[in-house]
Amino acid sequence: MPEEISPSTCSVWVPPLIDGSFLALKQAMWRRKYGKVEYLCRRYCREYPAYEGFYLEQEGLAHRERGYGERALECFRRADAFFGGRCITTRVLLIRQLRMLKRLAEAGERLREALPWYPKNDPLLLEGVHLLEDEGRLQDALRLLREHCPECGMPDFWRLRAQYCLELGLYEESREAFAVCHERWPLDLTSWALDLFYMHYMPDLTLVEIGGRMEQWREVVSALEPPTPPALLRRATDPRKKLRIGIVAAGLCMHPVGWMSAHALRCLSRLSGYELYFYHVPDEKHTPDFLYRTFRAAASAWRNAQGWDADRLYRRLLDDKLDLALDLCGVSEGFVLHLFARRVAPVQISWVGGLVNTTGVPAMDYLLSDRYETPDGCDSRYTEKLVRLPHSYISYTPPDYGPATDVAPRPEDAPICFGCFNNARKLNADIAGVWAEILRRTPGSTLFLKTPELDNRDIRERTLALFTARGVDADRIRWEGRSPHVELLRRYDEVDIALDPWPYSGGLTTLEALWKGVPVITMPGPTFAGRHAMSHLLNLGLGSLVVESFEAYADLATLLAGNRGLLRELRYLLPYSMLTSPLIRPEQMAADLDTAFRAMWQRHCEGLPPVAMRFEQPSPIPEELKPLVPETEQH
Repeated sequence: MPEEISPSTCSVWVPPLIDGSFLALKQAMWRRKYGKVEYLCRRYCREYPAYEGFYLEQEGLAHRERGYGERALECFRRADAFFGGRCITTRVLLIRQLRMLKRLAEAGERLREALPWYPKNDPLLLEGVHLLEDEGRLQDALRLLREHCPECGMPDFWRLRAQYCLELGLYEESREAFAVCHERWPLDLTSWALDLFYMHYMPDLTLVEIGGRMEQWREVVSALEPPTPPALLRRATDPRKKLRIGIVAAGLCMHPVGWMSAHALRCLSRLSGYELYFYHVPDEKHTPDFLYRTFRAAASAWRNAQGWDADRLYRRLLDDKLDLALDLCGVSEGFVLHLFARRVAPVQISWVGGLVNTTGVPAMDYLLSDRYETPDGCDSRYTEKLVRLPHSYISYTPPDYGPATDVAPRPEDAPICFGCFNNARKLNADIAGVWAEILRRTPGSTLFLKTPELDNRDIRERTLALFTARGVDADRIRWEGRSPHVELLRRYDEVDIALDPWPYSGGLTTLEALWKGVPVITMPGPTFAGRHAMSHLLNLGLGSLVVESFEAYADLATLLAGNRGLLRELRYLLPYSMLTSPLIRPEQMAADLDTAFRAMWQRHCEGLPPVAMRFEQPSPIPEELKPLVPETEQH
């Protein structure tokens, strides 16, 4: 058992020669030259053996960034042994790597060895909280946070407390935790981003309350940093110039952003009037997939910005001299909104990613939408000017596996199966009450819930309790956690009717259900986040599946469950309807984006302020894109 020491005890005077090696390693890491980092670490371990522990840490971090988890673990083990288990920073790195590799039992052992420091050390305590979460013990993690949050000096603890409370349905405590965050760390962007995101899951919040919190955020983000000097944003004001568009996103891969924008942007890149610069800012490394390759093929320039801090991304965006900048992060990445608040391009646009409401950023000029996501009369609730595209505001890219037309019909005598594959955070007592009523009115029916969060024991128990507390037998609720995407799509073969949650609607999940021939019933919520399914259904011509009350929701689900013939027809017809709908027409979306972007740029060139735009008719498809359109659609 190590003796109790403080982090400051590990600090030592570093000779200038050694300090030079530290600088060389930091520069190589900053430039992502991980091979050089590995070489330098091994060289310096031989030259300066007294500092071997530090060099092993750096080599481990380089391996982690490259996705070499086992190599990283070996380096952290050796570094921990070098320090005799007495360096808290190294022990934290070791525990974190063990968690990432799902070696939870060993991570727990290493944590228990550090008990003299735990929970007095914040980073070590944070690992303890995450370990409990990884073990499915969310209630225990929350109890630990409640006990130690008051004395913790990091906002991470209060943010986690807010998150766990949301996932366990403790909405008031979640909001209180964020209130403490904002009081103690008023400029913490991550806390604000999560707060703005999470409040759209809460069924008890009114539009007035949501609007009030958005107003507080607008005041904060406006005061954070000075705006970009106008001289750095001057561009040639030529309406016909080739436009350089910067696209900042965390999901340029098999991610909701990727599924709903990849092929449209690929088509836009084929037009001679555009150069697309991509800035990929994911939280973790992604294995390249077919959507990632689609984005790369569309890029005139690709910036792998994973791990960049806000200042580095800001400088890169300004150095690239963008004409238009698209934010595909929204509230998912708070520091990105902060950069748009300073302004990184003459014209700035919010689209798709993390788009649950207005961004609240005064410098965000436009928001791409449609007439269903943002119905008439809601403009005043947005700081951006709304640009309503003629049909859908997204363009879905169907997966290149599991063709939707290869339909697996449900057995005639199979009990009706309702399904919801949405994030478990979207399930609450209000919508569970409606679904319980549907199950009561449909004898023998079951409800299939599938989402990665259900792998967590406490979230699963909380979710199932929503229904058992309303008189639904537990054996009528089927649940399943994480699985490969191709398996997830196959599970729709076992579902007759998809039930959309409320007040946060399903976006990608709605598209996937329809693509697999499963009708979706929805009641739109009060915000942009609550109208995703409605927009997709209305663009598919299925307005009859959109209801305006919980009573109508239950009535429609019961009626549809009693019409087996109609369900069989929909199983075959919906995929074909998707193929001919505005939801899967990337060439048309590219043409509509071209029209919208040119209109925005024209106003900028004329010195006019942004203005709301509404495009009623689809734009003509440019000649460069016509070879991509089937002949039947060209006539």
